Amino acid sequence: LKLNHARPELADPRVRLALSLAVDREFIAREFFSDTARPTAHVIPGPPSGPADLAQAQQIIDSLDASWLDRPLQIRTTVGENEPVAVALADDWGRLGIETEILVTYPTDLYQAVDNGDFDIAISRYNRGLKSDPFYMLDPFAPGGFADNFNWQDEIYASLMADARRQSDANARARTYAAAEARLLAQSALIPLVHERAHWLVGERLTGTRADVQPMLWRDLGIAQP
Repeated sequence: LKLNHARPELADPRVRLALSLAVDREFIAREFFSDTARPTAHVIPGPPSGPADLAQAQQIIDSLDASWLDRPLQIRTTVGENEPVAVALADDWGRLGIETEILVTYPTDLYQAVDNGDFDIAISRYNRGLKSDPFYMLDPFAPGGFADNFNWQDEIYASLMADARRQSDANARARTYAAAEARLLAQSALIPLVHERAHWLVGERLTGTRADVQPMLWRDLGIAQP
């Protein structure tokens, strides 16, 4: 979920955290992806997320000034499979007393609205193909990234991403990317929902990968001569 940080209602990281805690990711993955996606509260693939924590979310909302939200939050989504996800989100947040309205449009209209900052919350997805390095998962949200369009400017995140790009040691890079993700999640800059599973065919004559490892690049693959 992309959150528009320019909206006063979403500028407080406590609000964003409460919204994230209230989401039943397991329900979304099970009911709308037929178990072809894994619920997650992370950007870099890792352990699956735990259940929603409505009690903590409610505690956060109750600690806010009563006037923090004087209008429904708008959930923007596209026609098709994401519509029921929007309904589930509205139900989750309704349990916190947060009113929402769902605006369903075609993809081009959604992209234009997000680019113009005309949104509160947008259901979004991105596909990095066979690129599994953490760089490809986190860089879209760094300054200049293709998904850097939700009005979040954070010098710490930008600095960590820049440092990671300069690292030549793989372990050091991994630690720096982990720190960058931790910063993004600590600020609840986004609300991750699921990681969709990748599927690929592997034949006995295929070279350049193992049957249990996703290939990094298609150009590394080949076909052995019979």
